[in-house]
Amino acid sequence: MVPVDEGSSSATGTGADVTPTAVTTTTGEGTSAVSSPNPPHPAAPVTGLVIDANGMGVKRSMSPAIFDEQGNLIYPTPELKFDSNQSLVSYLASADQAPKSRVGGNPLTIQAINVSGAARTAVVVGSGDAERIRQEDQKHGFLKKLSVAFLIGAKPPKPPEETTSPESQPPTPPATTPATPQNPPAQPATPAETAPPAQQGGSLVIPSILNRPDPGMPAGALQSSSVAGGTMTVKYDTSWQLTGEGESFLRLSAAKDSDLSAWIDWRDAPAGETLDARAQRQLERQKERSAQVEQLPNRNIAGVPAFQIAWVDRLDDRTVETLHIEWLDGGKQFRALLSGPSGSWQQQGDKVLQLLNGFSKER
Repeated sequence: MVPVDEGSSSATGTGADVTPTAVTTTTGEGTSAVSSPNPPHPAAPVTGLVIDANGMGVKRSMSPAIFDEQGNLIYPTPELKFDSNQSLVSYLASADQAPKSRVGGNPLTIQAINVSGAARTAVVVGSGDAERIRQEDQKHGFLKKLSVAFLIGAKPPKPPEETTSPESQPPTPPATTPATPQNPPAQPATPAETAPPAQQGGSLVIPSILNRPDPGMPAGALQSSSVAGGTMTVKYDTSWQLTGEGESFLRLSAAKDSDLSAWIDWRDAPAGETLDARAQRQLERQKERSAQVEQLPNRNIAGVPAFQIAWVDRLDDRTVETLHIEWLDGGKQFRALLSGPSGSWQQQGDKVLQLLNGFSKER
């Protein structure tokens, strides 16, 4: 699985390398210098990317992403290759804490203009900035090195409301809402092993979905993706779109509802750990993070038992539900995380069941 790189000791208490580094910041079309102990040389190669999403409510995740305003994926691209034990980004509390080991001594810093997806794990950058990222990466290749960090410092506290009369209040300026990408792929919700506590609440729809009669496999044309070096294959119809894959993960999004997504990953199974022991450990961890967690009866995935845990989180104004399924087979540990708003689960529940039915062994 892909762990989250917490980024700095002051933000997370991990004790990571937090040597202050110089950064160059661009907002929209312009560029300015961020104060730092050692300003970068203008001709120095760009060593990494820092996305400034400070105060935008971005959530730490195993599957962060960067989109442009048109909904085009900038990072990570489907062809990106990385090991499942590597994190896609580091998360920072301030620009001064950018770890030199991750983004180097001369990172490019870009201001995010929006957040995308129900789980709030993807950021959106302006068109000019998107082009700047692509140009610099083409010259210096920092994206394929995973030299990316998100600045997600705490949101400033809301000022107290003033008790003034309507006559004494100034006129409200016109709203300037940042452009929103056209249906970018939704990202999987933060997994239990890396998720920070979220605002909690709501009721679970997932158990009722899993209790539905088995819809069987779809009758139409099927696509297939090989996982874990050909150990297993997952088949799905056109109601699912492949939105990312790597050496140890696969990401799908519902074609008619991009807020509903599936993340599937695999790794070598831990030695000496049974499925029941892992289920209990995962359940205890998730109960520390979410107010409503439910362990569901085991199901069979490709003929082997798999444990199921579901939970609900309140992310801003949306109730997001996640189903965690895990199984052991052929010396591998497989995990599927399906996540989306409660309404998406209700409308697309049969498609989720069909996807789970689509796993088969390839021996």
